[in-house]
Amino acid sequence: MLGAPQRLRCEYRQNPLGLDVVQPRLSWCVNDPRPAEIQTAYHLLAATSLAQLDGDSGDLWDTGRVASQQTLNIEYLGRPLLSGQRVWWKVRTFDSDGLPSPWSETAWFEMALLDDSDWSARWISAPLQGSATTAAVVPVLRRSFDVPVAPVRARLRMTAQGLYHAQINGQEISAELLTPPWTDYRKRVSYQTYDVTELLKPGENVVAALLADGWYAGEPGLGPRQQYGLAPQLFGQLDIEFASGEVLRVGTDQLWQWQPSWVLQSDVIRGESSDARQRLSGWSEPGLDTAQWQTVIVHEPAQ
Repeated sequence: MLGAPQRLRCEYRQNPLGLDVVQPRLSWCVNDPRPAEIQTAYHLLAATSLAQLDGDSGDLWDTGRVASQQTLNIEYLGRPLLSGQRVWWKVRTFDSDGLPSPWSETAWFEMALLDDSDWSARWISAPLQGSATTAAVVPVLRRSFDVPVAPVRARLRMTAQGLYHAQINGQEISAELLTPPWTDYRKRVSYQTYDVTELLKPGENVVAALLADGWYAGEPGLGPRQQYGLAPQLFGQLDIEFASGEVLRVGTDQLWQWQPSWVLQSDVIRGESSDARQRLSGWSEPGLDTAQWQTVIVHEPAQ
């Protein structure tokens, strides 16, 4: 018996956040245990809301019945997608007798910021710099801000020329390590998107990050240190949406502060050393006295 399609994927990932592909590719697996059976057609729906999709309405894209055996990398050809938009989708398949399967479980994908005008963040850093042979102390960078009411959605988009380890209100934003991954910094820098809605609360909130040399200013594994730059830089933007439709945007800018951390040096190849006696208690939590913290350096955009 033909079952509902399984393992729905978008750009090879399950329910991905932060896609910058304006026509993402969708895939699934046919669920049919009968021998020699194949998919002869599919019907795919994409909608702006879960309610629309549950009503079998594809207000973004309704392919109708498409005669095809293809189940991998079906390019999205619906209405143009917007920055930060979430798209809900599902699919059903047809067997060799032309009979349809049940609809699949619902999947989704969420777009990245697609236009330069969506960004207001700037590259920032601390005035700590290693040399061609030694690393500098890892700085902590932080920003305190107020949230008037509980948000309905919040996305943190962050990257570094170097490596960052970020927290919001004392909680890790992700279990990922060594972010962002290596790239040729002369050409591009990848950023990560995190759903941090549950980490925010009404009142004072704090976003903070440790910023290390990484492959940018540290030893990349082949050749000397500082092949791309002399010191790491951080770039991030937190977009907080409320039920009223208003958006609060907190980007890396001149309002961030920095302080040397307890990590005395950190290098991808040479390892890391720290002094627990110097650990900054509450470094990413509200209520910290930052009177002795210093203002970060804000870098001009590259021309």
